[in-house]
Amino acid sequence: MPGATAPGGETQSYNVTDLAPVGHTGRHWAVGSYELLDGQGGADSYEFIERSSRR
Repeated sequence: MPGATAPGGETQSYNVTDLAPVGHTGRHWAVGSYELLDGQGGADSYEFIERSSRR
């Protein structure tokens, strides 16, 4: 779901493309991409896969 970009800081935006539950633990896996500002008016894109740390 598109959302507003983060003002300031190093991270410009996140794009979560899928979520998957981790059994009945209340946790989930997320996959997607994010952009980091390069300090020269542009941004570099990266992919991520993360497991939630909270329930």
